Amino acid sequence: METLLDIPFAEEAALWLGAYLIGSVSFGYLLLRATGHGDIRTRGSKGTGATNALRIAGKAAGAAVLAGDFAKGAIPVALALAYGGNGTALLVASGIFFGHLFPCWLAFKGGKAVASLIGITLVLDWRIAVVFCICWVVVAGITRYSSLASLASVVIMPASAFLLDANQFVLPSAVAALFVVYAHRANIGRLRNGVENKII
Repeated sequence: METLLDIPFAEEAALWLGAYLIGSVSFGYLLLRATGHGDIRTRGSKGTGATNALRIAGKAAGAAVLAGDFAKGAIPVALALAYGGNGTALLVASGIFFGHLFPCWLAFKGGKAVASLIGITLVLDWRIAVVFCICWVVVAGITRYSSLASLASVVIMPASAFLLDANQFVLPSAVAALFVVYAHRANIGRLRNGVENKII
């Protein structure tokens, strides 16, 4: 695996910034605005992701947001991997991830980055993505809580990377898990108080 990129720092910074701007595109916000459902950040759980879009605007909207967020993680990272290698792919992945969490267009208050993270992980190591998705489906199926399923899935990512001998992804996935857990802090509070919304 590459540890350093063979390009100047200024180009690395520009590449990361471009990835950040792509990641900061909020499909949930844009789609619900365009379809007359208002500001997704003021309705339901106030999240910009697929689950809240599903609750507010129905299955088609939820699926579209999920697909958009997944694609904006998978496609740029796949291109970076193909043309620049692992180091470039990880750089682009971090830009996408933090762009989704902290979009400059929405006062740095974005989504939870779960769908984008799945897209990123599928490209970097599909085995970890499969473990993530299986965990999500099992926990969501048992509890009916999307947030709890996401939290459980992201927390096991570093362990699955280690057990699958994908050691280069242990630290990045651990950092990603911390930020995703932080993004779910309101959900965690609602889960503790028994008032979290279930998947419809």
